[in-house]
Amino acid sequence: MKKRNIANKVWILSIFLILIVILIMVIDYKIHYQYQTQNKLYFYECDGTLCVTEVEEDKHLLYSTYECGYNDCPIFKSELNDTYVILTKKNTNILYNYRTGKTISDNYDDYMPLIDDYLIVTKNNKQGIINTNNEIIASLDYQELGIMKEDNFLGYNENYIIAKQNDKYGIISIRSGTQVEPFEHKEEDLESLLNLLKNNNLLL
Repeated sequence: MKKRNIANKVWILSIFLILIVILIMVIDYKIHYQYQTQNKLYFYECDGTLCVTEVEEDKHLLYSTYECGYNDCPIFKSELNDTYVILTKKNTNILYNYRTGKTISDNYDDYMPLIDDYLIVTKNNKQGIINTNNEIIASLDYQELGIMKEDNFLGYNENYIIAKQNDKYGIISIRSGTQVEPFEHKEEDLESLLNLLKNNNLLL
């Protein structure tokens, strides 16, 4: 009889403990999840310009929505052109197509549109080329791609771009990454390389 009473007490205590655990889980859910809302970035057309907001609006044409879940949304950093923007979050730069709502890449420190569907990417002070499908065209093997001259970006045409590797200059194909002019030119030879591009005297 005594053993039965002990067993009953253990059984009741176990049920009580289970109920306490369930109650704690319900309270935790209500505190941390039930009243949270999923965060989003909205990309709108605002009188010919791009508007980025975390607030849903009805008065503007919606391009796309970047889903952030319960986490903080990335910060809008810059607009590259009429298709792409850079978003930044925790030192990560994200290339985002705001017209299609597609994240292209979050693998690089910086992105710069080049021609058509090609972009220059930078990581750890090295540069390469990707396309808008995030396919690597030219690996991060170059000190520089293109030439900055008086705040103007030069040194490329619709097919080729001047590249710097091991402190020497050459020319590579934008569309395939293939070398078309050897890396044997010094800085004083840049004008001749620019003329090659200008006159399109390169055949791949």
